[in-house]
Amino acid sequence: MVDSVPPHHLVGLDAVVITNLSRLDLKKRRFKHRKRKIDPSDCSGLYHQKTKNRNAWIELFADNLFSNVVIPWLSRYRAIQEDAIGRTLFHEIGHHIDHNNAKERDSEAAAERWGKQLRKAYFRKYYSHLKPLVLTLRGVLRAIMWISRANKKRGVV
Repeated sequence: MVDSVPPHHLVGLDAVVITNLSRLDLKKRRFKHRKRKIDPSDCSGLYHQKTKNRNAWIELFADNLFSNVVIPWLSRYRAIQEDAIGRTLFHEIGHHIDHNNAKERDSEAAAERWGKQLRKAYFRKYYSHLKPLVLTLRGVLRAIMWISRANKKRGVV
């Protein structure tokens, strides 16, 4: 997946490390990251900026990567697995791009934009054959959500 990102965006990024929360030291269960206290169990990944001793790197928490998959049994399929991983990975790469280039005021919004753009490019390249299926499913899910909201408004469960 990282290979799909243009090389000039990855300059200065040393590694992508996939780990699980149980490997974290108990002292690191809550730590400061970009001036905010973070509980790793609440996030899927972190971008670590370059320091004097180490280049920038990305840390992904395997335990949380699939937490955003709405229908758990779908995570059996490779495209769904790659989407779940790609959401976090490309978002964190977005932080790296933003940090090295634009340094926008809202780095979270910039990372979201970059992540979405990189993920879209990846899926267009490797999963373009699924586009008709995805569009159909998206339409069906939107219809279900619309019906569900309409029923809630009317008090029908």
